[in-house]
Amino acid sequence: MAECSICLGTLQNPLVTPCGHSYCQDCLNRLPTVEQTRGIGNFIDRKISCPDCRNVFPLSAARLNVSLQRAIDQGSIGNVRDSQSQNPTAPRKSFSRGCARATLSEAYERELISIGATQALVDHLIVDEAKVALRIFLLDNSGSTAVEDGRLLVRSDDDKHRKGSKSRGSAEHGAKEFKYTTSSRWEEIKQLARDQARHNLGFGHVVEFHLLNPRAPGLEREGADYCRLDPATADAETLLDVLEHMLEGTAPGKGTPLAERLEFLRFRISSAMGTLGAFKEIFLCIVTDGVPTPMVWSNGMSQEQQLVHARERMVDELYRIVGSYPVSLVVRLCTNNDVDIKFWSDLDESEEFSLDVIDDISGEASEIAKTGNTFFTYSIALHRIREGGSPRRIFDLLDEKRLGERQREKLLAILLTAEDDEPLPPVDTSTFRSEVERRVAQLPKVWDPLTQAMQPVARPSNAVAGVCVCAAVHVPHSSVRCTRCNFYQESLRHSELLESTPFYRCVVGVVRTISVILVGPYTPGSSVVILALLCAIGLWLAWNFVQVCRRENVTDAVHCLLLNM
Repeated sequence: MAECSICLGTLQNPLVTPCGHSYCQDCLNRLPTVEQTRGIGNFIDRKISCPDCRNVFPLSAARLNVSLQRAIDQGSIGNVRDSQSQNPTAPRKSFSRGCARATLSEAYERELISIGATQALVDHLIVDEAKVALRIFLLDNSGSTAVEDGRLLVRSDDDKHRKGSKSRGSAEHGAKEFKYTTSSRWEEIKQLARDQARHNLGFGHVVEFHLLNPRAPGLEREGADYCRLDPATADAETLLDVLEHMLEGTAPGKGTPLAERLEFLRFRISSAMGTLGAFKEIFLCIVTDGVPTPMVWSNGMSQEQQLVHARERMVDELYRIVGSYPVSLVVRLCTNNDVDIKFWSDLDESEEFSLDVIDDISGEASEIAKTGNTFFTYSIALHRIREGGSPRRIFDLLDEKRLGERQREKLLAILLTAEDDEPLPPVDTSTFRSEVERRVAQLPKVWDPLTQAMQPVARPSNAVAGVCVCAAVHVPHSSVRCTRCNFYQESLRHSELLESTPFYRCVVGVVRTISVILVGPYTPGSSVVILALLCAIGLWLAWNFVQVCRRENVTDAVHCLLLNM
């Protein structure tokens, strides 16, 4: 299937970027401008950032992908929905037909259902997890993780899942209710490690857990400083005991030497590449509560210089890992410190490699609501999937922007279309909403981290009506704010409608062109200056027109105005 990762539809006029990714021509043209440059013959070219790898390149450098276009035209590559629209009598195809499938244990399937996964989501996970070769978790056990501002999720009706327990997840069938309890950051990290161990072992994956601060750097011992859980070597219970022994035998201490540990993991990934399957992906998840620090502090440099050097070295290691191996990066933050959060957020926005920064489930649910993606409930199952990294890039977009129509259709299909179900109708048809509502009504409610109550799996009306994420208030005007989720639904919809009008695009184009001619490459600051200058010129012309109208007739006033221009 030739799918554009921007619109999630079949590629139309596919363009290939210098970094090797292909997108629809219209989708590339709609991407925001990073900067504008002046080319040969005074030609103004704009640079954009690749949605997949963040590589910045001139739009003119994108070329038509001739071989891919020929394959699409011949029908050898396409979308299931497109083939059915051309031939309505064609048999419906299963989304997993012809795809490799991972094995899922019955025990973990029951646990996924208990934390809010639908059967459709489970079916899609079985296909997605077959594309994963290895997951590596780097667990921060620095001294700051002993701070008691972490939060754990425990079942409301089960005391055995409280902090400090092994939480093996033998849940009954059906979604359960949860609640938050306070803990240390290290306890929160330990709970994440246990959850991810069960997740990967449930799908038959090899998973590794490495401590950020081993007892003897350079002399790491398996079972004490790291553990490799391979389902081929022992049963799941035995492997979980190995992880539990390492976690319980570790106490927070020392600093945050991320650069040194990433260098160690880079060599480990390099040595394991020969045993991993082809065309599979490795996910490296950094679970931390701070920013990089040196492993050993030096007296020859100031503390600030050493911190800057440690951060630069960590970024360099991330570049080497992503550039040399099929690795996707996930950063799971366990902190409320605004400085630390800003550091990782700025790194996600500025660097060219793909980096998914994730907060705890409550913070992520709030971010997703603020972007306008209120048409579904952000369940614990979805959060667990994102914490470990997923081959489906749509999960990375949930907290970055409001999903478009095709993207919303794609996500709802993942949540509501099981392997044996009929595909959802296209989102632009009259039957789409009624079909989604029918399927949602047949599913049990799931626990919502925002309202801390059981909510429907999806709320299709939120995609078209001004209803907030918790349905606590209908938002008819931008002046009304929901007191629970702190979200302006209608205000966001109005801004999107304004940006889609031809007048708005024309004004923005004129301002940017004048800005490039007068002050060089386009920046938001220069556009403000040019817009203020245009307003001042308009006011001056209007004032002259009014003055002439007082002395002469209208014809003379217009003539005088043209002479002044």
